[in-house]
Amino acid sequence: MNTVNELESGNPSDEALEALFARAAARPLPRAERETEIREQVRVAWQRSVRRRQHRSYALLALAASVVVATTVGMLWYQSLTLPGDIRPVAMVDKRFGDVRIADASGVPYHPSAGAFALSPGQTIKTAGKAGLAMTWSNGGSLRLDENTSISLTAANEIYLQHGRLYFDSDPVTSNDASVRSGHREVLAIRTDHGMVTPLGTRYVTQQLNDSLVVMVRQGKVSVDGAGFSANALEGQRLQVSSNDAPVVVPVDSYGEEWGWIERTTPAWNAEGRTIFEFLNWVSRESGRPIRFESLVAEQLAKTESLVGYGLVDLEPSIALRIVLMTTNLDWTIKDGTVVVTERLP
Repeated sequence: MNTVNELESGNPSDEALEALFARAAARPLPRAERETEIREQVRVAWQRSVRRRQHRSYALLALAASVVVATTVGMLWYQSLTLPGDIRPVAMVDKRFGDVRIADASGVPYHPSAGAFALSPGQTIKTAGKAGLAMTWSNGGSLRLDENTSISLTAANEIYLQHGRLYFDSDPVTSNDASVRSGHREVLAIRTDHGMVTPLGTRYVTQQLNDSLVVMVRQGKVSVDGAGFSANALEGQRLQVSSNDAPVVVPVDSYGEEWGWIERTTPAWNAEGRTIFEFLNWVSRESGRPIRFESLVAEQLAKTESLVGYGLVDLEPSIALRIVLMTTNLDWTIKDGTVVVTERLP
């Protein structure tokens, strides 16, 4: 394996340079005035060189100048979505997988490096099949995108859902990044072609299809206002609006096949030092299944035993439930949609 020391030997190999470039972080985006300054410096250097040097040197400097300008322009293109200092990010991406495409308002694509990164107003996000994305919104809520979904970040408190479905948890335990929180908790509205979806301290799914809008509420209350109607959906309800028909509200479970995709987009959760009780609350919130303890002893064990050596749990919560509880003095089963926690038998 090539190292930095090899590069310092004075005769670095192509492989070593490639390894170094692969590890190098992207340069920050120059401001517009800095780009102008760079171009002016190149022009001045060019004119001075023309007066002093012969034709051969002239050609070499021309090549160098073109490289500097090309590098600057290329850097501006690749880093086109680095946020200027006067633009506040609206979200921080916590997790993404599959084919996720991000672009600015003019369609210029953004190719972020691995890890967390900020999103700004005006950007669009599209997920392909078997893809997904999770982000911490500026008010601290967690926003998830399912596969085959397209949205626009129209403002700090509004998203335009063009197609697909998203999930919003206004106060998650999975939110890992507070760097975009402003302290002012604005309501995040979801605009669709069928109406505006406005939550009130809630966890819910919004799905925009070609001819209908579906809202499912796990907790809280959601209002939907369209061209000729206004309706509400409460916890455990599913609201559907199709074409010009009146809204239809029916009961819905808080878990199951329609909610399963949310677990795939759950950001990694730091389990280190947390109690089993906290872990179970995380599983319940992400899966939608309530937790019930079979006995006071089982509940006390969950509240007093801590998880050590797990670090970040980057699994679907329902899968993590099976793996984590195997190493504890607790067992579990599912009865009528509820996770029932019991003491592990000897």
